[in-house]
Amino acid sequence: IVPLATLAVVRRLTQLPGVHVAVVSGRSAADAFRMTGVDSAWIIGNHGFEVRPPHGAISTIAEVGAYEESIAKAASVLDAAARAVPGTLVENNRWTLTLHHRLADPRDSAALIERAKDLARELRLRTTVGKRVLELRPPLDVNKGTAAQAFADRVGALQQGSMLYAGDDQTDEDAFRALRSFERRAVTVR
Repeated sequence: IVPLATLAVVRRLTQLPGVHVAVVSGRSAADAFRMTGVDSAWIIGNHGFEVRPPHGAISTIAEVGAYEESIAKAASVLDAAARAVPGTLVENNRWTLTLHHRLADPRDSAALIERAKDLARELRLRTTVGKRVLELRPPLDVNKGTAAQAFADRVGALQQGSMLYAGDDQTDEDAFRALRSFERRAVTVR
């Protein structure tokens, strides 16, 4: 849930001249847009595998299509396994897959997490860790850092202007590092 006060601020920011706003999410771009409903903001979904420009349609990077079948297979296997572990949930974002285990007893979810890691290796997918989540992704060099950098470059923020990135998960650390490596004045909020 995105608080209404936050959405109001995001909407106001998108109306300012020379200001570009992007919502960068691990969720699918469609889900992130559904949660925000801010049509005038950029939506970067699946850690950068998807982009929805303001008032536009969602597009994906070409290379991710080769992993759609692997993600679907992993989703099927993990979803069935997660049903046996109370407090776990598999979120299928089409291009990425997230195993949520924050509500599970760690003793109960440990075997499921190992199964997910094994499955990722079998299917040649990459795993990343967030706050009590394990994500399976295509083994491409795409993350919130590469996505934030590409967005900043696209809107000209790397040549002039300033950048602010706020995030609350471990996957946002990729964006913090990337933006600060290209622009020391970038402001990051953890």
